Amino acid sequence: MFARTTAIAALTIVTGSAFAQVDYNRSLRAGDISISPAPTPDEVIISVKGRIANQRRATTNLSSVVRVFVDGELVGVGELTYIRQGGQTCNGSCPTGDCSANGTGSECSDFAPLGGQGCACDVVVTPGGGNTHWTARVRPGSVIGVEVEPLPGSMPEMFTADDVVFIPVEQPCDPDMNQDGNIDQDDVLFLISVIGGGDNLTGIDPDFNRDGNADQDDVLALIQVIGGGDCP
Repeated sequence: MFARTTAIAALTIVTGSAFAQVDYNRSLRAGDISISPAPTPDEVIISVKGRIANQRRATTNLSSVVRVFVDGELVGVGELTYIRQGGQTCNGSCPTGDCSANGTGSECSDFAPLGGQGCACDVVVTPGGGNTHWTARVRPGSVIGVEVEPLPGSMPEMFTADDVVFIPVEQPCDPDMNQDGNIDQDDVLFLISVIGGGDNLTGIDPDFNRDGNADQDDVLALIQVIGGGDCP
């Protein structure tokens, strides 16, 4: 589904005992990727952060390309710029060592499962160049995928299993109750009618606020969304 050519090629130099050479790593965590409703009802805003852990003392370029996909289709590309001297350890303790030198939000990365030695501090990196988030259209059951791979000219990746994250998302609420292409008072009247026992010609779920009941609270939630509020 994704283009992993650079990272996959790097695996050819990291086999068998060569895994002992793993002393840096790029990674993604689902918790560093936020998905929030966009102003358009069927879209979401995807914000991405990546992580770098580096035990090398010398200045190292671990910059990355980050790509964002929805259902396998590319929706955004950015760069995670990271060029700095490493060697910051977690005082020998993982995963809760002292990472204060790398700023808030950093955590420890344990290299032992990768074949390396000891721990290093993760540095959370946000894409540069203004591309810190992307807006994408989603459908019920859509899957957002995010991947990182080395930026051309940077160090090759030595461990790629944590360079891709898949996140299933729910469809943002659809306030167009009567499915006429407009979001207005007619949708409120339609929902009131359905809750009152009228025909549900569009097959909408009258439990708009998802609390398990179809009642006046759903009407109030719909009015709030039509007025510019967030989806429940």
